[in-house]
Amino acid sequence: MKNLFIAIATITTILAGCKSKTNNQQAIIKKINAYEQKVSDLNEKIAELKKQVNLDSNEFGLLVEVDTLKLKDYTSYINLMAEVQAEEYAYISPMMNGQVINIYVTEGQRVSKGTLLAKINDDVLQRNLAQMRTNLLLADSLYQKQKALYEQNVISQVQFLQAKKSKRSIGKEHWSYSNTNFSNQH
Repeated sequence: MKNLFIAIATITTILAGCKSKTNNQQAIIKKINAYEQKVSDLNEKIAELKKQVNLDSNEFGLLVEVDTLKLKDYTSYINLMAEVQAEEYAYISPMMNGQVINIYVTEGQRVSKGTLLAKINDDVLQRNLAQMRTNLLLADSLYQKQKALYEQNVISQVQFLQAKKSKRSIGKEHWSYSNTNFSNQH
């Protein structure tokens, strides 16, 4: 009997353990079902929100706008700092002073030897040249008269040499001044 009592007690314990195990499993299954319901509810809410922003329910993305292709100028700028050194230096100065009235090149433009860069107002220089021509004609006329008088022994050699020197002096000045060719000088 004692064995029977032990057997009944063992079976009761096993059945009680199984019953508590079954109750525990049923509680876990209830929790799983509740979580699955929450996941389902959240998926429905996500799908609804995606529809509101016109997104596919299975894919996240960005809103895009459709436009017609057109040809446009593409400009891209980049600012850099650098030191530039010239291969050759050119120091430019006019042969004569004057006011610049026209500039024919732009800063940074490549030019070659003989290129017209600017025009200087040469009105004063032209007047000076005309005055020198008049002075040269007068000096030449005086020289010719002094020469004729000297050949007739009317004047001294000193007077003749002074006229000759005056003509040469004005002639050299005129020659160097007119050789600059102001009418073509710019």
